[in-house]
Amino acid sequence: MSSVRTLKIDQPIRCMALLYRHCGTGFRPKGTKTRRPPGLRLNVIAEYIIWGVNNVCHAQEIVYINKDIIRGRGEMAQLSCCIIDNYDDIPVSWVKLNNSKMAEPLILSVSGTLIFSSSRFSVRATDGCYNLTISDIQEIDDAAYQCTININLHTKLFAQVMLKVKRSPFILSNSTKSFFVTEGEPVSLECYAEGYPNPKIFWKRVNAEILPAPHVGSAYKGNILQISRVNRKDRGTYSCIADNGVGRGVRYSVTMQVKCAPSIIIPRPKVEQALRQNINLECHVDAFPTPAIVWFKIGQQLYNYNDHYSISERVITDEITEGILSIASTTYSHYGDYICKAINGLGSAEAIIRLVQPSISQYPIPADLRTISFE
Repeated sequence: MSSVRTLKIDQPIRCMALLYRHCGTGFRPKGTKTRRPPGLRLNVIAEYIIWGVNNVCHAQEIVYINKDIIRGRGEMAQLSCCIIDNYDDIPVSWVKLNNSKMAEPLILSVSGTLIFSSSRFSVRATDGCYNLTISDIQEIDDAAYQCTININLHTKLFAQVMLKVKRSPFILSNSTKSFFVTEGEPVSLECYAEGYPNPKIFWKRVNAEILPAPHVGSAYKGNILQISRVNRKDRGTYSCIADNGVGRGVRYSVTMQVKCAPSIIIPRPKVEQALRQNINLECHVDAFPTPAIVWFKIGQQLYNYNDHYSISERVITDEITEGILSIASTTYSHYGDYICKAINGLGSAEAIIRLVQPSISQYPIPADLRTISFE
């Protein structure tokens, strides 16, 4: 007959409760199917009691493990795992479970001995508790840590705790990159970020410009900024801002170029100039790609073919081009209507500029000619 192991004096009540839970009122050992029949002999009852003491009262249990822990980089964390009734000194291990399913778990310690070589890790065993301390925490420490008791080849007890490391946000590569879109098309600007805690994402335009319709204001909260119908005024740089309170957050910029047919603005639709004076006629063209600008007068295209006309262009922005028709030494034949026409692959536009001779009253008579004397 097996001998009964010695129990601690403070354990009988818990042992009786465990025996009852495992064996029931009929002393049925856990894992057996037969209850004690009436009239069972005392020596058989004694065997049941011995089995219960050896296998129930002395069974190891994990009675405490930390709740999940959140720490910032450079901080310290202590993971505690407490065992009771480990009279056989069965090894208690701390194991780091890698986030990658392809990577093997990493055994850090066995009982009170650290077997993972690192100056940032230490382990201490005292009063049945096994304390794993991690100092100068880094992002690589973010993982599940498992406290394990290998009772035998077929029986293992374990409990685990998560160590979450605060990480400043970073933008993921599947976020929208700078792009071209044709005016009138729908657009979705997408921004995704990771970090811990999960970052909040906002969209803004540079210089705090108002966001395109249907959005209101200068900021939008969310991963996806949708524009149902792009307008040329919507072009420019949009910033995705991810922030979770760790560090300064991160900003990611996307440039949206809007391809559009020409639209012409005439700064001075009517221009006055005196004879034999030089004058510039100007038209501003809003278009992308950059358009070709041509000038006409009385249905005839003008060229740089004589001393009177000079045609030039000046790029103001990627989308705004200024067309300039310079007229040297104005004559009567130069007065009239001029047409500025802009053309690109998406369409064309034209506008009229009128050059007129100023009225004589606009030019005062010199003082020496105001009085004429006849003697």
